[in-house]
Amino acid sequence: MMGSSLFTLFYAFLVGWFHWTRVWTDHYFEAGTVYIFYNAFRVAFLLYFTLILFALGRSLLRWVAPMKVDLQLDSLSRFLLASYVGAAVFEIVMVILGFLHLYYPMVALILTLPWAFLSFPALKTFLREIPRILQKAIPEGFGYQRVTHGLLMGATLFLLIDLLVKKGLFPDIIGSDPVGHYLPYFNEVLTRHHLWPNQYFLNYFYLKGAGLNFLVLLLTDIQGSQLASFYYLTLSALTLYTLTRKMSFSMPWSCAAVIIYLKSFMIPLEVQFSKNHAAVSFWLAAILWLTLTV
Repeated sequence: MMGSSLFTLFYAFLVGWFHWTRVWTDHYFEAGTVYIFYNAFRVAFLLYFTLILFALGRSLLRWVAPMKVDLQLDSLSRFLLASYVGAAVFEIVMVILGFLHLYYPMVALILTLPWAFLSFPALKTFLREIPRILQKAIPEGFGYQRVTHGLLMGATLFLLIDLLVKKGLFPDIIGSDPVGHYLPYFNEVLTRHHLWPNQYFLNYFYLKGAGLNFLVLLLTDIQGSQLASFYYLTLSALTLYTLTRKMSFSMPWSCAAVIIYLKSFMIPLEVQFSKNHAAVSFWLAAILWLTLTV
C-alpha cells in the first residue's frame, strides 16, 4: 500500500510539474537544466502512461470475463491484450469528455490516478521478470546464435531510443504540418476545453477521435501528442514481434521484422509524431493481433 501510494504521488507530481513549469509557453527559447528535467519527466510519464492503460485493461478484462476462459497467452500477449482494452476505453471516454466540454487537466488527472495506483504491482512484477525474459530471449552459451540474438535485440533497442529522442522528445518542428496545422489545433482544443468544431475544421474532421492524444496533452503539454505516438509505435512493434514469432518460431526473424518496421518511422519529413501515423499503425496491428490470437 505504501509503495503504491508513493508511486501515485510521484505521478501527480509529474503532472503538476508540467503545468506549473509550462516549458512550452515560458521556457521554449531558454537554455538550462529545465529541459533536462522536462525530458526526464516525459520519459517517466511514458512509463506511467503505459502502466495506467495496462492496469485499466487488465481490471476490465477480469470484470467482464468471469468465466475464466483460458486463452493460453504468454505474459507478453496478456500485456498486449490488456493494453489494447485500456487504450480503447480511454479513446472512447476522452471523446465523450471532449464533447461534454470537460477537457481540463484536473479531470484527466482524476481519471488516471486510480489506475496509476493499481499499476504499481504490475511494475514490480515486470522488474522481477526482466532476468527471465532476457534469459528466454538469448540462448545460453557463446555461439553465433547468442551473438546474433544479442545484436538484433540491441539494434531494436537502439532504434526505439533513437526514435524516442528524435521524434518523441525533440520538438516536432520539421516540416510545416505540425506548426501550421496540428499544434494550433491542439492548442485551440486545450484552450476551449472541448472537441466541438473550431476554426481548424480539417483537423477536427480527422483528429476528434484521437482520445489518447488529448489525454496526454491534458496531462503534460502541447508536445504530449509526440509521447502518445511513441507509445503507439512501441506497442505496435511489440504486436508485430508476437505475430511474426508465432508464424516463424524464430526470434531473429521477428526482431528483423521489428527493425524494418521501426526504420520506416525514421523518414524525417513523412512521418511526424504530432500526426496520426503511429496511431493508425497501432490500431491496425491490434485488430490483426486480436483476429489471429484471441
